[in-house]
Amino acid sequence: MTKSKTQALVVYAKAPIPGTVKTRLCPPLSPEEATALHSSFVMDALERTKTLSGKHNIDRFLACEPDIDHPFFAVLRSRYGVQLIHQKGEDLGERMHGTMRELFQRGYSSVVITGCDLPTLPAGELTQAFSLLNTHDCVLGPCPDGGYYLIGLQRPCPELFANIAWSTPEVLQLTKEKAAALNMKLGHTNSWSDVDTPEDLQALINEKNKKGLSERTARLLQTLASRLIQS
Repeated sequence: MTKSKTQALVVYAKAPIPGTVKTRLCPPLSPEEATALHSSFVMDALERTKTLSGKHNIDRFLACEPDIDHPFFAVLRSRYGVQLIHQKGEDLGERMHGTMRELFQRGYSSVVITGCDLPTLPAGELTQAFSLLNTHDCVLGPCPDGGYYLIGLQRPCPELFANIAWSTPEVLQLTKEKAAALNMKLGHTNSWSDVDTPEDLQALINEKNKKGLSERTARLLQTLASRLIQS
């Protein structure tokens, strides 16, 4: 079956192993609380994208770390209809380039990679990224902290992922400079905050109108907020 006109959306996720996920939230969260939050965020991301396949001719992938055979990923594949692929590489840049290269080799016309730490991100930002890729070489979804929550390409471009100090405030700017040096036409989706630090978590808890938040994550945030107030 040809994939020449099909697009690929990839959600990056780690297996929910305490002590390996959302570690920057510990403290104030315990490793177990951080793992529960991470798991809910991953499910949020997949639920948000479930309607994209039929409406927009988009195949959905979950890029798994460290082990594609973890039972959590098998459950997600069954429940949400995503395809599983390995994350391969020494750092985030190598892994993202590897994902891009693999899916373009499969024949996809464009590929968008996003994270799973965006519990209020509207699905419209993802469809907007694919729309922009019709007329742009690269699309970025900026984060206020200087990173990006989304990157989309029309072709593999290893230069965009090389020599980047990941998880620093320079990631977005360096990527934009690399794109400019390569004469790539660059588009942007709306800026959105991910949840990486205790300050990010508190901002999400304090947000008055948590539009788009799943009931599962909303309940978990209420529980965590109560526990943090008492501690």
